[in-house]
Amino acid sequence: MGTGFNASDYPRHEVEHSQAQGYLGNATEWQVTYSGLSGQPDLTYHLRAYSNEPFGDIEVTVRNTTGKTIHVESIRSVDANEGAIIDLGGPVIEDRVLSDSFSEDRPAITIHNFADTGKQMHRAVGSQLIYNRGAMRAGFLERSPRTSF
Repeated sequence: MGTGFNASDYPRHEVEHSQAQGYLGNATEWQVTYSGLSGQPDLTYHLRAYSNEPFGDIEVTVRNTTGKTIHVESIRSVDANEGAIIDLGGPVIEDRVLSDSFSEDRPAITIHNFADTGKQMHRAVGSQLIYNRGAMRAGFLERSPRTSF
């Protein structure tokens, strides 16, 4: 079993900020690189938020700088677990979440109150929808099928 670690474990964080043109027009981009953790690969995420569209994307890269073989078992590109998770413009109590699974019928896909998990998490395989019934606004997260090694 591998060792888990978080971006916050790294001693060096570098942030690059720029304006760019993306598929949906003007966008603001950030590239954040985490490095300097002895014996561990560097982590980089690239975040793009569009100026005139309610859309953005995140790309995570693991760069092996260790000189030895590494095995990446999973990458959690979004891990929201403290404070305000998402602001959809309505009361938090009205937030609902729908997460997919490896098999769409096991476990049965169910819409949950966002706060239903207690100390657990809402985990999705490929996509997750968060909807606020009061504001009638949603946030949708989808994992890109593109993976490169």
